[in-house]
Amino acid sequence: MKNFSPAVRYAAPFVVWMGIAQLQGFFEGRPLFWIYGLRIVMTAGVLFYSLKGCAPEIRGKLDRSSVGAGLAVLFFWLLFSIRLIPGSQKASFDPLLFESHTARILAILVRIFGAVVMVPVIEELFWRGFLMRYLISKEFLKVRLGAYSHFSFWVTALAFAFFHSVSDWPAAFLAGIFYGGYLTKTGNFSGCVLAHATTNLGLAVYILITQNWGLWG
Repeated sequence: MKNFSPAVRYAAPFVVWMGIAQLQGFFEGRPLFWIYGLRIVMTAGVLFYSLKGCAPEIRGKLDRSSVGAGLAVLFFWLLFSIRLIPGSQKASFDPLLFESHTARILAILVRIFGAVVMVPVIEELFWRGFLMRYLISKEFLKVRLGAYSHFSFWVTALAFAFFHSVSDWPAAFLAGIFYGGYLTKTGNFSGCVLAHATTNLGLAVYILITQNWGLWG
């Protein structure tokens, strides 16, 4: 995607990811896992070409403070999802629908890969790498990663929440604040991705332990 504009390179993986997600509304049960697998494969192809043009700018270091930020988001996500909005989770991705143990394991692994590897990169590339800077200047590559303005920071956090399910809005809004705050403080994009991945991995572990599949939507 070197011939495409920077905005397209940063936004394309997210657009493809969310676009295919719309197909999920037409399916239920086991087919959802196949659609999710298709979503990963197609988005990964777009992401591969996008990152070839973005990688030099979004490199950073993996630090322990980013893990702390991710765990803080996990705490509030579980607090809102389980304690404050009980019974709101309707399970769509339920691997127990598969009779085969092998199929169940594969379905879980695919879902975890999407949540822990794909989503953090795709969403951070779009929300914090692109939108938070684009709202400061249309020539967003001239804006440093983590640059702060009241408008860009809070609009990005709100938009990030809006793209989650309604029951997740409070937790997702806080997540947007934490991830955006981390990037604003450090300018470390890789750390921001790691924070997001930490949250999603922790959530996956909780889901596997409790079998509360509804937390995966």
